[in-house]
Amino acid sequence: MRPKGGAGVTSSAEALLEGWRVDQAKARRREVKALDKAIRWLSLVADTEPVEQRYGLEMPVGGDGCPPIGEEAVAEFAAFAQMSPHAALAYLADAWDLAWRFPETLAAVREGRVEVWRARQVAATLRGVPAEGARYVDEAIAPIAHRVGMARLRRMVVLAEILSDPDAAVARARAAAEGRAISVSGAGQPDGLADVFGRLDAADAADFEAAIQEVAAELATLDASSPDSEPEPLDVRRAKAVGVIARRQLAGSAEETPDAVTRVVHTYVHLTPDSPIAHIEAGNTLAPVERVAEWCRTAGTKVIIRPVLDLAESHTRDGYVPSETMREQAILINRTCVHPWCDRPARASDLDHITPYENQGPPGQTTSTNLAPLCRHHHRLKTHSGWQYQHLEPGIYLWTSPAGRSYLRTQTGSTSLPTIGGP
Repeated sequence: MRPKGGAGVTSSAEALLEGWRVDQAKARRREVKALDKAIRWLSLVADTEPVEQRYGLEMPVGGDGCPPIGEEAVAEFAAFAQMSPHAALAYLADAWDLAWRFPETLAAVREGRVEVWRARQVAATLRGVPAEGARYVDEAIAPIAHRVGMARLRRMVVLAEILSDPDAAVARARAAAEGRAISVSGAGQPDGLADVFGRLDAADAADFEAAIQEVAAELATLDASSPDSEPEPLDVRRAKAVGVIARRQLAGSAEETPDAVTRVVHTYVHLTPDSPIAHIEAGNTLAPVERVAEWCRTAGTKVIIRPVLDLAESHTRDGYVPSETMREQAILINRTCVHPWCDRPARASDLDHITPYENQGPPGQTTSTNLAPLCRHHHRLKTHSGWQYQHLEPGIYLWTSPAGRSYLRTQTGSTSLPTIGGP
């Protein structure tokens, strides 16, 4: 499409496109340099000590053939890079795999023939392949990875994987069946919706699709029978069909009945006088108040009103184990693990004594101000490595890493603090 306005406008548009191309090339070179620095850093922190001396904190970073990396090193990188533990581990694993398992692909990346994201896709896809199979795929894929689309590249990777060791490919396919899973998450969404991800057996997936189509068709018939309502889009009806299928199962019947309690939602709803948005503890998400009201009106829903906890009240007890009130208070204040940039739910986390509990210590060591939720991963790091933190105010924590870096964790996020004497 030619811009309107004559030669001057055309020249400006072409200059912008050329500038964009130059910036993209610079960004790719920076990405390669960053990848190389990550690999060099991993080489410096790679563990050489026996596993039994590392508090059980060894972890797989990369696939077969990669030297082990200490869990505390990954946590240090994640905080410094302002990444979640999962994102940091994925990045480091891809980098370490490219260094040790896919040298030809890494060479192509350094020469500018293959983008970093393509190389990472190869590494991540073949994480579970033995070192010999990875080398076979590396030699087959590296020369042509830059010339094919991502879908074809994935097919070629899978084909090369199978050809490298057919028996192992069959065994991996069987083992992959153990990785079937369904996850539901509403974290970070301000609209009262949730994401559902799943990996199913192909036959189960076909049955699920058929059930969704059937119920979506029923909902379309109901829409048509109501002259005052606008027909809903197909995708919306498919999404609602999943809820209908779930409630029918919970009711033990093929039909929803008005008196059948099929939906039980345990949640805290926090409101302010002038806000139309409610905070939903389940999933650590937000939803319009009208959406919450719609949930309560849905047939088969049982609503239970529970007393609200005073989150500002301080509780103390002499024993090691916190009371249920103290645990609930910590969960509601923090909502997630309080380690910098960790987003694991507080309800699934351990409740940590910030200042370690001493069996022969004074009474009153278990207090609201000395408790915070830590996921199991970061609880281990705090216990067995140099990570330390302080409680400043409810929901606000100051962390110090083994390398001496400081991070502030609040209810709204994490911040890297400048190092004293640093740049």
